[in-house]
Amino acid sequence: MITNGATIKTRVFGKLTIGEMIASGGQGTAYDAVAIDGSQYILKLYHPEFQTAESRKRLETLIAQKFETENEALITPREIINVNESIGHVTPKAPGLSLEEMLTTGGFDMLEGIQIACALARSISVLHQRGYAHGDIHANNVLVHRNRICRISVIDFDNFAGNSLPASPCLGHQLYMAPEIRVNHTPPSVEADRFSLAVLTHELLTLRHPVPNDATEAEFNEVMSAGKWLGDPGRSTKRECQQGYPPEVLDTDLSRLFRLGISHKPAERPTAEEWQDALFNSLFRVFVCPSCSAPNLVDNSKKRCVVCRIPYPVLKLSGVFGRIILDQSSTVISRNVLGGSASVSKRHAVIRRVGPEYRIEDCSANGVYRKTADSWIRLPQSSELSRQPILSAGETIRFADVECLVATA
Repeated sequence: MITNGATIKTRVFGKLTIGEMIASGGQGTAYDAVAIDGSQYILKLYHPEFQTAESRKRLETLIAQKFETENEALITPREIINVNESIGHVTPKAPGLSLEEMLTTGGFDMLEGIQIACALARSISVLHQRGYAHGDIHANNVLVHRNRICRISVIDFDNFAGNSLPASPCLGHQLYMAPEIRVNHTPPSVEADRFSLAVLTHELLTLRHPVPNDATEAEFNEVMSAGKWLGDPGRSTKRECQQGYPPEVLDTDLSRLFRLGISHKPAERPTAEEWQDALFNSLFRVFVCPSCSAPNLVDNSKKRCVVCRIPYPVLKLSGVFGRIILDQSSTVISRNVLGGSASVSKRHAVIRRVGPEYRIEDCSANGVYRKTADSWIRLPQSSELSRQPILSAGETIRFADVECLVATA
């Protein structure tokens, strides 16, 4: 215990003035602290049962790693401190709201949720690449600070774990605990971190925990111990979604990662890098339904909004050749369907329907063009779907010398 207004001397930050106690957790008590220059810090003093040589060893290793130099979102302790014969540490104070507060108030949309999840995965990957685990990933240990852009801070490394270190003294947060820890009380690990990361990412994207909020405590423990994703869109039977978005809003890539990540098989869980890559790709797939404003991550499997069930609009091409209804997954635009012009190739273009979007691949020598206010612009050629131009209702397209209007069917 330390009193409000007391001062302590530190090697790294100089003299600190101690403020109010801000929290008392499982392993220690945290206090506000201010340096002479006004910089803010957190002083954490361990409870007596955690003031051990093992705690000091884990702290020394954590500080020596200097994770913050590789990723500034990792807010790790910078100095071990002894106060009134108590072991503790000093950490810079990070700004922002906890994800727990944001999830409770619903203060962000899916696009921002993906950005936060991507940043979190990038930060955690720095730890895992060196063979260390955070050991206690949950919504209260991630802060979000909005200042023109969204920044995160990963805090509270008291359960820091690694193969060469003494076992972490605590098991983690009940809502995010991996099955092997919950059932067998195995120590925190990189693989257990991956489970917690999957659960928190699920909350960020769907605004709900993977276990429905109407589950009883016994049901919750059973599901989490077994490592089951009840919301799996691939399951034949599903529980009604009580809050947030149904998991069907996810695309197939992210659904696959959740299926493996929320699993009782540690070796199969996706790495933080895999989450980062999939989340980054999903940033370009967010589609907001014009009927109900719900977000969907588009892929070939979606023909309607998964929330309001209203089908996505079907487009058509109209011109002197008649009309072409674009209601298939892919439609080949050829010389024959456009009236036989010699300037049009036998396989001039392919239009692919991806959820509500229509992507066009130019396969020709004479090009596909989009009409602007005063000219025709040739569309770029790419075999990569994500780089192919998107068709929109109301625009005019030209395949070589054949014009057509894009409209809703």
